[in-house]
Amino acid sequence: MFVNCDKSAEEDEDISILGIWELVSFNADKPVDPNDDGIYNKDILKEYKAWLGVVPKFSFHFLESGNFYHLTEWTDSKTSESNIDKVTGTWEINENKEVLYFKNIKWGALMELFENIQKISLSKDRLILYEVKMSPDSYATITYKRI
Repeated sequence: MFVNCDKSAEEDEDISILGIWELVSFNADKPVDPNDDGIYNKDILKEYKAWLGVVPKFSFHFLESGNFYHLTEWTDSKTSESNIDKVTGTWEINENKEVLYFKNIKWGALMELFENIQKISLSKDRLILYEVKMSPDSYATITYKRI
């Protein structure tokens, strides 16, 4: 008797974007200066730390309803005040789980990062957004882990 242990096709069907995803890396293809402090860096989290005094917690929340929200949470290093920036909208994912469509986006106070159409890679524990436009000639790769 032969038993095939390859469950990759079965596992692909089970992969879902639903749930909460926490940012683990945010890297540009070339050094950028989104906080305009004159220091250029490929690691955008270092730029956020220089700008806000801390590295914020970023999380995507994909809901079954087709809505999403993206939270950026940090405590001001000077005032100890808690801050939350929230982006909301709706989402769809293509059949091959390679393209994520954002619609009806309402931006918070921080800079706009996500395009309406975003190339992605999705696994059970990782969501990677590719070619996120940082500036006219710079793109980033953003990786989230499922929590």
